[in-house]
Amino acid sequence: MKRTRISDIARILEVSPSTVSRAINYKEGISDELREKILNVAQEMNYSFIVKNNNKELYKRIGIIIPDISNQFFSKILYGVQSVLIKEDFSIFFANTDENNETEEKYLKNLMDMNVDGIISAPSAGVNKKVYYQVLERGIPVLFFDRKIEGLNVSSVTLNNYDAVFMAIRNLVENGHKRIACVSGIPEIYTGHQRLIAFKQIMKIFNLQSDMIITGNFNEYDTKNEVKKFLSENKPTAIFSSNNKSTLGLLETIKEMKLKIPDDLSIIGFDPEPWTELLDIATISQPRFSIGSLAAQMLLREIQKKNDVIQNIVLSPELRVNNSIKKIN
Repeated sequence: MKRTRISDIARILEVSPSTVSRAINYKEGISDELREKILNVAQEMNYSFIVKNNNKELYKRIGIIIPDISNQFFSKILYGVQSVLIKEDFSIFFANTDENNETEEKYLKNLMDMNVDGIISAPSAGVNKKVYYQVLERGIPVLFFDRKIEGLNVSSVTLNNYDAVFMAIRNLVENGHKRIACVSGIPEIYTGHQRLIAFKQIMKIFNLQSDMIITGNFNEYDTKNEVKKFLSENKPTAIFSSNNKSTLGLLETIKEMKLKIPDDLSIIGFDPEPWTELLDIATISQPRFSIGSLAAQMLLREIQKKNDVIQNIVLSPELRVNNSIKKIN
């Protein structure tokens, strides 16, 4: 297979090779939106960030804790992390917890035993804070992404979840919807809690019923079961799904029930995927590459002792409007 070059990416996007080079090397002079677009195309074309290393340095290792390796959201973040760390000659060790706090605690202890230089983590629900305190006491920097543990004083890169939910609900309201349901996530997880609270608050701002909640737990199976129960008893005109896997479960249920989008039900999901684009589903988009690359850059600065100030970076979402929202007069 022919190796993808910078010039190939530049040709696809109709930009200069130097623009692509600045984007993938995280240089200044590139907007976040353009960088995200370039990195997306780079991933689709299997561009390799591996560079030759003639420097005989010590073996450097970073541990990355992720809750669900099968979720493309986390896969894209990992690609952003890798694009930064591999240029600095770090070996990356992935640990998939499957949202299990005991598994996460075991992996954290293993990473400590390996004497990794730092850990990037999206913590699972109910994980014991003491394990992270042990990591920090060992002098190993920790950085949270997507989620964080409240009360633990470490840097993080997260999304403005309130703005994300507000964008979705406002769009539905502007299109005449009043009976809006929400497929919520795992309430014990930072993102699940934030998005659920935001939905309730925003619905009250618009003087709308705020208790139409479907507990999806960030997975297809629970979402399918709960959506079936909910729709047998309730008649919303629109549903907001707070996670990409929940959106998939929602769409599968709608198909099984022979409902039509948007005629019978309007939909806004979370995180654009190839299948949401194919089905013209409106989504809230997160800057996934930027989450990963920023997390890696921030951790590197801590490892290199260039930054000892706790930073909590909050990134902005984007609403992608497709044809899944019906305008109600």
